[in-house]
Formats: sequence, structure tokens, C-alpha cells
Amino acid sequence: MDFFNITIDENVAILRIHRPPVNAVSHQVFFELGEAMDEIENNDEARVVLFTGSPDVKAFCGGADLNEFMKLDYESRLRRYDIIDKVLPRLGSFPKPIICAINGPAVGVGVALTLLSDIRLAANDIFFLIPEIDRGVVSNHLPKFRRLNVPDGIAKEWILTARKIRVAEAERYGVVNRVCEPELLFDEALFLAKRIAKKSKDALKFFKISFVESESMPWIEAYKKSHEYSAQLTAHQNSKEGIKAFFEKRAPEYKD
Repeated sequence: MDFFNITIDENVAILRIHRPPVNAVSHQVFFELGEAMDEIENNDEARVVLFTGSPDVKAFCGGADLNEFMKLDYESRLRRYDIIDKVLPRLGSFPKPIICAINGPAVGVGVALTLLSDIRLAANDIFFLIPEIDRGVVSNHLPKFRRLNVPDGIAKEWILTARKIRVAEAERYGVVNRVCEPELLFDEALFLAKRIAKKSKDALKFFKISFVESESMPWIEAYKKSHEYSAQLTAHQNSKEGIKAFFEKRAPEYKD
């Protein structure tokens, strides 16, 4: 892969996008993001994903590569969506928790990459921008904002004005979990990722399955469906180990 780098640190897969100067997303970037997800999903050592931009790039993601757009017509635009629609929905339903450390501006598709993560930490000097309406195309961000319970009126304002969304405003509406000093962002995100990675791998997997399913179910059906997963986990030795560790006042030692 030319534009992504993956390293493993204590069961955390650190996924960095690197396409200077601003991590603009080309057709090839989408293709490689799919490859990166394949690699992480199939790596048993990786329990949690930390997704961020390379520190030497000006933006977390500066949006779509507009050089490619100048050549698109109706048919070729639909073909571009073929690869996008294979990658982005998969990111939103990835079977391992994804923490996004937003270390620079997130623009257009960069906003989508952050919204589809499970947990978002952002540097206090970044901003979000949804410029699609100023490029004469339709933004597809509203359904993603709804996943985060951002009020429709707020999300529509952001989309229709294409103005900069400062990180404090994004935090107020739940778009980011936490705002950090830029020099502390990566370490805080990695600390959080490692804490989650210490949990039972099976419990993490079934949580993600249950969470994704709950988005398309009435709450009572999702609630009852979670019972099935809890029953499967209860029969596993890791559940017994978690309870035993609680009584013995020690950290659990899970075996996967």
C-alpha cells in the first residue's frame, strides 16, 4: 500500500493515512483503505484500531481529490461510488472498535471517515468542513450525523452553509468525544485504545456485532438479541475469568 501504514502496538492496530500534502482521497486511496481493513480484520493480534493521519501531513483528510472529479461524468461518477460503497459502509460496521485521532482538518470525505469511527478524539486546533454544496454535488453526511444524534437542524446548517465547524462546536453536539492539546492527542488516543484492547477479544467482537445490528432494529429486538450474545459469552472461559478476577481484585487474564 502506498497511502496507508499499519503498525501493531499491544493489540492496537495503528492505521495512518499518508498522502501529502493534505491526504486527499483518490480512487486508489479508497481501494487501499479496503485493503488496510482486510489486513487488520484478519490480524488476530489486532483488537482495536487507532485511525489517524501522518504527523507530517497538513490535514487529517482534506477531502476528495478534485483533480479526479474534473474528468467525471454521470457514468464514471457512479462507478466511483461502486468502490466507495464497498469501503465506507464497511468502515461503519467494522468488527473491531475504531478510535479516530483527528490530528488535522477533516474535510468532505474526511468528515465521513471520522463519523464512521466508534470513538473520536480531536486536536483543539482542527476544524470540520462539508464543502460538497459549494462543489455542486450532494452531501451524504446527514445520515451519519443522525447516527450520532446530532439535531437535524444543526447538521443541515453545517451542510447547507459549508462553513467551518470549529472543534468546540463539534464537541458540543457529540461529533467528538474529547478535545486534546495537539501534542497530547496521539498519546491519549493510544492510551484509550490500549485500555479497550485489554478486554476479551470475543466480548469486543460481539459488542460490535450487537451495536451494528441495533442500528436497524427496534430497541426491544436489539435488546433481546444481545441476550443471545451474552449467553454465548457466558459459556466461554473468559467470562468466568472476568468474574473470578473481580472477586480476587486483580486484572483478568483472558485467553483467546
